[in-house]
Amino acid sequence: MKNIFCLLIATILATQGCKKTGADTNDNAVHGPQTLPGEWELRSVAGGLGPTGGSDYAVGNGYRWKFSDSNYWYYAKHIPTDSGTYKLSSGINPQTSQQTDAMLFNGTTYPLYFTIANDTLTIYRGVVAADGTIEKYIRIANQ
Repeated sequence: MKNIFCLLIATILATQGCKKTGADTNDNAVHGPQTLPGEWELRSVAGGLGPTGGSDYAVGNGYRWKFSDSNYWYYAKHIPTDSGTYKLSSGINPQTSQQTDAMLFNGTTYPLYFTIANDTLTIYRGVVAADGTIEKYIRIANQ
């Protein structure tokens, strides 16, 4: 049954893909309270392979994303672990089955879906039922 579910998810991802909105630019990455540029710190993770199905994180935990209009940096426990360029797009989020904003890192075609509301960045990594996660970050600085 799990194989059928995984096949279904793979089929949905392959057929829906990542649909670009407009040109390949970050025109929608303008500065403001509900936009991506700035710094975000992890507060919670739901789902995943862990025995508890998620965790909460205290202020100052060091898991952060930093975004400019076209570059990103990721820190794990205050140590930079990834950086590069990103572009914004949109597509059907497999977790919510709704049209959602997406990030494409370093020219890849695999999207990382996200939403921003009330200074909370929610990142969807796959589908929770298939060991994916939903990560919530709080804005700690504007760009």
